Amino acid sequence: ELLLCRHGQTEWNVLGRLQGQLDTELDMTGRQQAGALASALASRLLHAPLATAVYSSDLSRVSETAAICVRACCSEGGGMPPIRLDARLRERKLGLFEGLTVMEAKSKYPIEWKRFISGQKVDGVEDDEQI
Repeated sequence: ELLLCRHGQTEWNVLGRLQGQLDTELDMTGRQQAGALASALASRLLHAPLATAVYSSDLSRVSETAAICVRACCSEGGGMPPIRLDARLRERKLGLFEGLTVMEAKSKYPIEWKRFISGQKVDGVEDDEQI
């Protein structure tokens, strides 16, 4: 069985900023969300086999979410393996759009934005084939 979990909220999520591979941290709400996820996972693991591996992106928002979950599962009596950080699990690299809102990206890079949303290649932005 494979469980996939998304990281908790960051300030940039609230502001509508495109994070891509920039390393932004969880905000207080994101930490609460990670705690709620951790509780749900800990409850599930009481009735299921232990996890054999925990993988996480090396970005702070993701690795902190994973750490909160692992700590909660361990405190519920389950033994959890160490978190394996892997840069290949990062979000899509958004290049010149990273740090901008969608409106800013459209305004600052209108040609590149149209190419991006239509699925065409944009220099410095990972396309579907690279992911």
